Amino acid sequence: MQVMRPSVPVIFNGICQLFELALVKTFNAFGRTEALLPESHDMTPRLRGTLSRLGNSGGAMAIRPTIRGQGDVDILSSGNLYGLKERGIALESLSRVADEFKRIKARVKRSLPLKDAALADRFYSHTVAAVDDLREHVYKNVASLLLNIEFCAEAIGDGDPNFALVNSTFVGKYNIRETPSRHNKWVDDVQAELLQFTTKLACADVAPEALDVLWQHAASVIQDSLVDGFSKVKKCTDAGRALMALDVETLRGEFAKLAPSQSLAFDWRYVSTYINAFYVPEKDVEKWMQIHPEFSKKQKLALVAHNASADRDRRWTAKFRQDLLNAIETDTLL
Repeated sequence: MQVMRPSVPVIFNGICQLFELALVKTFNAFGRTEALLPESHDMTPRLRGTLSRLGNSGGAMAIRPTIRGQGDVDILSSGNLYGLKERGIALESLSRVADEFKRIKARVKRSLPLKDAALADRFYSHTVAAVDDLREHVYKNVASLLLNIEFCAEAIGDGDPNFALVNSTFVGKYNIRETPSRHNKWVDDVQAELLQFTTKLACADVAPEALDVLWQHAASVIQDSLVDGFSKVKKCTDAGRALMALDVETLRGEFAKLAPSQSLAFDWRYVSTYINAFYVPEKDVEKWMQIHPEFSKKQKLALVAHNASADRDRRWTAKFRQDLLNAIETDTLL
């Protein structure tokens, strides 16, 4: 009987398939299948392309979301912190294997025949690289579930019924003539949710590397809510814009106290850029709109509306505001 010699390409291909299967299964368990839609911004194009390619092969690789509530315990229930601990174990395990693949990349490529080099390159540039994207996708979604601030945008905006109820002369939180010395109540409410977020993470005994990622995504979730909320403000004066900055700075300070690593640099430029757009002079506004595609049409329209309540020396002309509104509405300001 002859002993078969090991075939490096066959072995490598088998290991690649096992890793790809682990990637798909992790997404099926903890990812959001609606993020695979082309119009979704909840997933990187690289991860979407990798999952679509693997899912199209069918069989065990098919994209099949876990049916919630089946089995003795639904690990993704709110009572189990949406599977935070299980997500962390799966993602960090996958990430550790990906790191090992990266470590041996040069040796693997030297061992493979030249005709298999392209296969190895695709595996590394698509599948292995997509692990970081999957990690971001899953952690960001669980952070938004754990940090319960769905109320935030409405609480900031002028449609908040609770604020109007106790303020009979309500004209808007930020439609004011003098900047108060104290922040708005919604800041305290978000701070309370941040404390709850801290407690939940402690209960799940999250690994330090995952903890940093979750806090980074919490900062992103908060900023998205703040910008969305500020865009719901109907009128905003110069004093109101200063109050917006005070509200954000107060919340940012509390966030920094609660975050596990003081060395982490949390980037709050997204919300500060939106607030500071109020002060952009008329001659620079069109360029500002063009170089900031991260803000939606609705958010840009709100900025134009806010300027109508600005101090006279900062207010754009009525014709310019109308032309700008038309350009934003018709998507001609590119």
